[in-house]
Amino acid sequence: MPTISSKKESFDWLKKEVLKVDPVSFSENYLTIENREFKITDNGWKFMADLYRHIIYKAMSDDGKPIVIVKGRQVAATTMATNLGCYLMGSGNYGLGKRSPISLLHAFPQLELMYDYAKDKLEKTIRNSTPIDHPTKAGKVLGYMEWMKDSARDATDSLTFKQFKDGNSWWCNSIGNEGTRVLGRRFDGIFFDEVQKMTEKAVGIAKKCLTWSQYGPVGEGFQVYFGTPRHKNSYFHKIWEKSDKRYFFLGCCACNEFFELYNSKDTGAWEEVWLYDMVVKCSHCGEEQNKLEAIDRGKWIPTVADPENCKYTGFHFNQLYIPIFTKETVLKEKPENSAENSEVTYMNEVLGEFYSGEGLPITFDEIYTTCRDPDRLWTHPKHIITKRKSVEDKTLFLGFDWGGKPDIAGATRGQSFSVMTALAVEHDGLYPIEYATKLKKLKIDDKIKFVEEMFRLYRPRLAMGDIGYAEDLSMELKSIFGDKYQTVRNAASVAHGVKYHADELEVVVDKDKWLGEMFDNFRRGKFRIPWGSYEQLAWFVEHCCSMESKTVIRGGVPYQMFIKGKEPNDGLMSLLCAYVAYKFNKTHAFKLNPNSVSTNSLKPILAYIPKMR
Repeated sequence: MPTISSKKESFDWLKKEVLKVDPVSFSENYLTIENREFKITDNGWKFMADLYRHIIYKAMSDDGKPIVIVKGRQVAATTMATNLGCYLMGSGNYGLGKRSPISLLHAFPQLELMYDYAKDKLEKTIRNSTPIDHPTKAGKVLGYMEWMKDSARDATDSLTFKQFKDGNSWWCNSIGNEGTRVLGRRFDGIFFDEVQKMTEKAVGIAKKCLTWSQYGPVGEGFQVYFGTPRHKNSYFHKIWEKSDKRYFFLGCCACNEFFELYNSKDTGAWEEVWLYDMVVKCSHCGEEQNKLEAIDRGKWIPTVADPENCKYTGFHFNQLYIPIFTKETVLKEKPENSAENSEVTYMNEVLGEFYSGEGLPITFDEIYTTCRDPDRLWTHPKHIITKRKSVEDKTLFLGFDWGGKPDIAGATRGQSFSVMTALAVEHDGLYPIEYATKLKKLKIDDKIKFVEEMFRLYRPRLAMGDIGYAEDLSMELKSIFGDKYQTVRNAASVAHGVKYHADELEVVVDKDKWLGEMFDNFRRGKFRIPWGSYEQLAWFVEHCCSMESKTVIRGGVPYQMFIKGKEPNDGLMSLLCAYVAYKFNKTHAFKLNPNSVSTNSLKPILAYIPKMR
């Protein structure tokens, strides 16, 4: 206990100790956000403060229910999970007296997301927690959560595991595709973060770790699922449909009734309730009032007929509730007002709504169902010769998509990655994806060395790369590999979807037509993905699912266009280049009809073409 030098200090200290029982007060007193004061009371964040308390007081009780939170993007849900984790570890309410220590898992769908969270969010929150007057032997004043860490475990501490005083422990990990990464451990509760990217099987296996939980319903522990929705009929959508679907209703200052700001049944009705700036109008009495004050008078209300019999407690909120946003701020995000946002992006990320699936060329669930090879591994090129039974079994094609963003944590320059995909073609007409990688080094010499290494290891029949931002690099690669490396250029309205310029070693394609054919192959299960290495390929699958589509009329004829969504699509674009290379080879430079040529005519070659200057 810190030194008490006066009655006032004694009272203030006692008051803070009592308020540790409340997760909101704990977060406001002991935690910061970006080194600034953290506050979610009396400032328009009541919907979030109520959620903090529900998780601690309801979900963790013996008769609690799992919680599913459907939200828009950037609405402080991960901050909530981090702060609640700090509360469970550092409030002193667990592991003392008759209360058992608590073990928490913050679960992610893949390791990449977990490491980003552990390094950027969790470490900063612990390190920047409110300093306390309790210096270490070295005289350094620690943040409260650093002080609460178990110093006896410092030597074995890591990004994925934190041990705190009184025996409380906090794990961060990926449950991957099958959930087996955490199987065998025991937890009292799990936060499933980015649940829209998780499979039902992985979640089901991870939940087995709650069998002997000390908090929450017996055998189930406490469970919180949250993420930004994608399409309907996904696993995330299914559990939301089993919830009591709570929305936050505003409280009127005049008639004391509660009225809706937003409801999924009519996604545009909020524009009639929210008049302008921070002014809303009560739908009961018509009183105009400040939105933030109406939120602070509001409450969560279930919207289903029989909420008591629902399996989950559901909460829905989106960017409309963020206190610093005016109505005009949100309206700028609508597709008709934003050059960046499509209808899908607006629905998912701003309104937090599940999209119907129309406009989504391929979904994660479709790829999972039709394209996965459960036991095949994502073979690193260094092992390609030794692990493949025979190089004669397959013909390989390489595709490159060149961008300016290195695959390095925290890198900000460039909007797209440089990606290589190795595509195989088998005699049974399937296209196994052997490997894909994002480049870390992006100097032109590094890229050339990388391509040379891929040629040496894979011995491809042909390689192709996009020309977009790689004119100089492409010229250099053509001088080294001759016609074994060619370029792909996109142009709308190309006759028959493709045109070949032999003198330039360049294929001009109508990207939309080619992507349409590729998405059809995905749905038919023609592309085969080595799901045995899900942690290594998850980013690639995300890239393949990132596109959106819309139908336009060209020359009086419907035409399907494919548009890049919010997520990167560089892996898909590199696969497109590899696929064009395969079709080029199959049709003898597009002189034959691709559908009339059998894959049996493809005969692998083992020669590596040296530099040809």
